[in-house]
Amino acid sequence: MRILRLLKLYRHSHAMRIFVHALLGSGRYLAGMFLIVFIFVLFSAVGIREIERNVQPDSFGTLFDSVWWTVVTLMSVGYGDAIPKTMVGKLFAEFVMIVGVGLTAAFIGIVGSNVFAQVQKMEDEERNSKRED
Repeated sequence: MRILRLLKLYRHSHAMRIFVHALLGSGRYLAGMFLIVFIFVLFSAVGIREIERNVQPDSFGTLFDSVWWTVVTLMSVGYGDAIPKTMVGKLFAEFVMIVGVGLTAAFIGIVGSNVFAQVQKMEDEERNSKRED
């Protein structure tokens, strides 16, 4: 239960409050992005399954195995437990990797721009409160 004390960081850390407000403020954009990621994961899982299932039925025989490979590849983890062997599969994997990097950059951009907006908003509020004094 002591680990729950870490939740107090929100109350004491100015940076943590800014980050949480930025995440909450970008909820609509992040929800749309997660929908895009979900659709892309399904598309990629079906694609790699169709490309590789005849060559590697153990690694890509089920849709769940293909979804596992897609998520691991999109997140740039690459465990190596399942790798494409065909040239088309490797090209498809490269496409998935590039899109994964792009989606990560989009997430960072969305949250980063909202963090910047939150900082600007707080600085403007501080300036306005000093003017009123």
